[in-house]
Amino acid sequence: MKSLYYHATPYRNLYSIMQNGIKPSADGFVKLCHCKEDAVIFGVDKGLDDDGEHFVVFAVMLDMDDVESYQEQSLLSVVPIHCFRYKGKILPEYIASYLSDLHFYNYSASM
Repeated sequence: MKSLYYHATPYRNLYSIMQNGIKPSADGFVKLCHCKEDAVIFGVDKGLDDDGEHFVVFAVMLDMDDVESYQEQSLLSVVPIHCFRYKGKILPEYIASYLSDLHFYNYSASM
């Protein structure tokens, strides 16, 4: 069964992701959240805007059997963020890439 997930990343990755998909981090996983709000918290919490003030949240549709649940400790709260992780690269065809599907943020307010 398919489910919708969200992935936060620095704005500088936007074009590459649209063309090539979402590459896993050094641990081999792509980190995901089940709601857009958690992805925004994850983006701010992890300091994803290391090259500027903006980050983007992508919506992705994946098979639930391919995603595992885990908890990520938040730097902003004592309550961990409930997250998911996907082993390997998420291909572009699983990523919602229409402008209306992309969510742009900075640290102070949505763009």
